[in-house]
Amino acid sequence: TYLKTPAGICTEVTLPITEIYKDHQTDSVSKARLTLTRLNNRKPSDFSLGIPQKLLLIRKSEMKDFFRERKVSDAQTSYTTNFDAVYNTYTFENLCRLVSFCHHEKLSGMRESGMSEAEWEAAHPDWNKVLLIPVNVTTTQDSYGFTKEVSVTHDMSMNIVRLVGGKNATQQMQVIYSRFR
Repeated sequence: TYLKTPAGICTEVTLPITEIYKDHQTDSVSKARLTLTRLNNRKPSDFSLGIPQKLLLIRKSEMKDFFRERKVSDAQTSYTTNFDAVYNTYTFENLCRLVSFCHHEKLSGMRESGMSEAEWEAAHPDWNKVLLIPVNVTTTQDSYGFTKEVSVTHDMSMNIVRLVGGKNATQQMQVIYSRFR
């Protein structure tokens, strides 16, 4: 799959929320790590475009409002990450809050509507969909030295990256569960 800038082409990812909670209904998801691997160009060229350095992962349903309202990532329904040139990857370290949010949204939606799981998922086809969007992130440091995002905007430079993906390719998500007694 491709990520291209300037803004316009977004890659959609389906998070395997149902599979994550299969046989783990009473467990808590402590960590959910998603790593996206870049495919290198077959032949280096003098005319190659750059690589997007930062990515935003955001729920599909929230994308328009995110940019319209000039929000920053909240580590619940939106996340940013940097390109790692050493490993040739983009890694979202911990999506557990997003995974839990989507799961509980589905469960409460089913409970409130009285629908079965299949009916609810058919009525809400984007409940587990996120978009990957190349962005520019502006940060600042507070008086304690903590970095804070102050602006997330579309990356308007000329960049492109090919990621392992597509209908027949699979990505792996590492999930750590916790069980409390």
